[in-house]
Amino acid sequence: MIFCTSLTLPDAQAFYADVKGRMERVGRDRDHLKVLPGVLVVVGDMVEEARAKKARLDALVPPPKAACRTCR
Repeated sequence: MIFCTSLTLPDAQAFYADVKGRMERVGRDRDHLKVLPGVLVVVGDMVEEARAKKARLDALVPPPKAACRTCR
């Protein structure tokens, strides 16, 4: 099972095709892998608090990873 995030539908479709193809290339049944959407929910008492929490979380992500939300 893989949880992934993509910013666009074409990116999501390309990622899905890539990982399913990898399963076949290593001799595994592609249907044994489930690809599910990932989500990050940030909660605060007020919208401003939630946005501040999200900014703090974003600051923890190393720059190369931040630039590529669909890193493989």
